[in-house]
Amino acid sequence: LLGRIDDVMNVSGHRLSTIEIESALVAHEAVAEAAAAAAPDELTGQTPLCFVVLRAGYEPSEDLAQELREWVGQQIGKIARPKAVIFGADLPKTRSGKIMRRLLKDIAEGNELGDTTTLHDPEIVATLKQEAAQSLGRARPPAESQGYPARTDPHSTAVHTQKAPPNPNTAPNPQPQRRNPRPASSCAGSFQR
Repeated sequence: LLGRIDDVMNVSGHRLSTIEIESALVAHEAVAEAAAAAAPDELTGQTPLCFVVLRAGYEPSEDLAQELREWVGQQIGKIARPKAVIFGADLPKTRSGKIMRRLLKDIAEGNELGDTTTLHDPEIVATLKQEAAQSLGRARPPAESQGYPARTDPHSTAVHTQKAPPNPNTAPNPQPQRRNPRPASSCAGSFQR
């Protein structure tokens, strides 16, 4: 495999390059551009998640997504089939046209997005993130349903979560002190000729 280490995913012990998955997708007649990223998976460790821009004349559909998944499976092997194919009007790119793969990685992993100030069109990232969360079954529940009380900042419309303070009635379990069973000895004089 050629490429950077962050462009390699480990799917059930098989190392797959995002480049080979993207190349297989672009070889399909309906695909104009494609990008792949590794999404965490409980069963396989990581699974491919693909972002696709279609050629003119093709419409996004579940049938086409399934066809593309099968296409990748035929081109590379069933282990490389993406868990989901996400269609978008474009991929997140800088103003110079470079695909921002780190944002795709953040979307696939469900992380907060990093710096998006250099994006050509920031709305594309929000749409892809929402589609990925829906495709991977990651729709985030409200903070209250996660067991944390919600607090709101009076100067912001964002909702922040914080963990409940620890219960003062429960004492922490102290760790027993370990003793050294042997006394410290000097190495001087222990070596004989």
